Amino acid sequence: RHPQRRPQRWLHHRHRAAVTGHRQPVRQNVAMTGEVSLTGKILPVGGIKEKTIAARRAGVTCIILPAENRKDFSDLPEYISEGLEVHFVDNYSQIYPLVLPH
Repeated sequence: RHPQRRPQRWLHHRHRAAVTGHRQPVRQNVAMTGEVSLTGKILPVGGIKEKTIAARRAGVTCIILPAENRKDFSDLPEYISEGLEVHFVDNYSQIYPLVLPH
């Protein structure tokens, strides 16, 4: 494992209110994947199709993916991607507005 990176995580925010460091709860229907560098850069990962299918089965309606995985997601069949709210991020700071209730 590269010493400057954390291992890849598939986070389901239903149980991850502490992730943001805020006292308010995060959205219940959000999942994300990606590798986070020590500087907060979101790096691409594999298995986007499988992770998207798993998220759908878990009832997730909003997915946050690394920006560099945009093509992987766009290559998915429509029956997998339809109806999902999908956001592509480059930096960890972009996640906060997506997971905190408005």
